[in-house]
Amino acid sequence: MVAMFLPMQAQAILVMAASVYFGGATLFSRGGTVVAGDLWRALGLGALYIALFSTILFLPLVYHNDAMQVYGNWIAYLLFPFVFALATPGRRAAIIRELPYFVYACVALALITNIAFLWMYVLLHPSGLHITHVTYRIFFEQFSSFHPTYMSVYIAFAMCILLFSGGSVNRILKYVLFCLLLIFLLALLAKSVVIAVAIVLLHQLWLRRASLARYKYLFAGLALSIAVACTFIPFIGQRLQELAGRGTGGSITDNSVNTRKMILSVDKDMVRHHWLSGTGPGRMMHLMRERWAFISLQQGYDVSYFDPHNLYVYIWLSAGLAGLVLFCMALAMHYRRALSGRNYLYLYLLIVLTITFFTESVLARQQGIIFYALFTSLFYFQSQRQSVK
Repeated sequence: MVAMFLPMQAQAILVMAASVYFGGATLFSRGGTVVAGDLWRALGLGALYIALFSTILFLPLVYHNDAMQVYGNWIAYLLFPFVFALATPGRRAAIIRELPYFVYACVALALITNIAFLWMYVLLHPSGLHITHVTYRIFFEQFSSFHPTYMSVYIAFAMCILLFSGGSVNRILKYVLFCLLLIFLLALLAKSVVIAVAIVLLHQLWLRRASLARYKYLFAGLALSIAVACTFIPFIGQRLQELAGRGTGGSITDNSVNTRKMILSVDKDMVRHHWLSGTGPGRMMHLMRERWAFISLQQGYDVSYFDPHNLYVYIWLSAGLAGLVLFCMALAMHYRRALSGRNYLYLYLLIVLTITFFTESVLARQQGIIFYALFTSLFYFQSQRQSVK
């Protein structure tokens, strides 16, 4: 759990090593059995990787280096379902019990990063600086090595874990951690993640409607947290102003709404030309760079390079319509298992991810693909009924 927040090289080594141990220990332990049906289901969950990899047969050599980078990032998508299909129920349950450590590590990283930001931009400059949400998000990524949207997904999942922590976390500590995480989430204000968390909390209110009086201190803490965040964090107001069409500077990229419009325009153009077979992952990156270079010339300044910022479009362009169908089928498998087992933590994880997929190519980075592959595979093969506590 803690390895999820380490630098990428350490994260990959430790997470993969632990996963291989849990899977291999079943194969070599006395009495360990492997269910053939689980292996077929694991193949279904990871089938998109095979579709992606097959595109290399049709790619010119010039795109192979870019394609291999994508294949390397996505390998966890194929491997993790098999790791947890092979692991024994006891070992999967042991990992589930360690979820509170994910929360602690998440809070620690966010807290350290925000303290560093306050030190660098507030305490060392008492006269004040013009600090924008762009400044904050850039600092957050540079200091923590986490893209703000990816960190927001982690924070949202940590909040969901606390909802089901039961007696494994002291109630007062749980409330404090939940409020802290909410403040960190509002500071980053990844809009899609905030929407997903709002849906989760509304569902929780419905499930707990008969005993809402038990949570009066939590409601008071949440209200106070929101009030503190809106009062003392200027980034919230700035992000909301963007929705009204006002940016923080003179270029189009200073307003995320305008940037999203540009990205959507490029995505629509790419899909219109490659809607059936896609481009292959390596060629997609090349074509994207070409389009953004042209837009930079058109605008008269460098608008940088953006990937599709929509995972569904990213997969559609990378693996064609067939690849998108495979990915949606894998998501449907996860939703079916979560709903049939009434595993709400699993369901909330899927809600956070599938909504965020509309605004971010979450699986385009190692931090996203390992997070998605590890936890969705773990919950799929655990499939334990999750009670409300």
